[in-house]
Amino acid sequence: MRILACNMNALTTEQRTRHAAMTKRLLEQATRKELADGYVFTVDRAHISVAELAEWVADESRCCPAVDFHVELPSSGTLMLRLDGGVDVKEFIAAELGL
Repeated sequence: MRILACNMNALTTEQRTRHAAMTKRLLEQATRKELADGYVFTVDRAHISVAELAEWVADESRCCPAVDFHVELPSSGTLMLRLDGGVDVKEFIAAELGL
């Protein structure tokens, strides 16, 4: 059984501020598709770079270790980020990201 809780001590105050800003950008720029056990976000690389998304995933995974993260870089020029891990994790993601 996974414990669904954020590790609030995983990031410094500065990192948390930067991460919150990037989360806002990601949610503003991405299209979202709901899955049975999570979500897929698709973002144009002109708006969010691979490096920015990688930093976001690295930080988010430190805070929320119960979530499974999958990043795809298709040749179409988009970035795809899938967050999943089960129905309980989907509910957790929705609550954490305000979806």
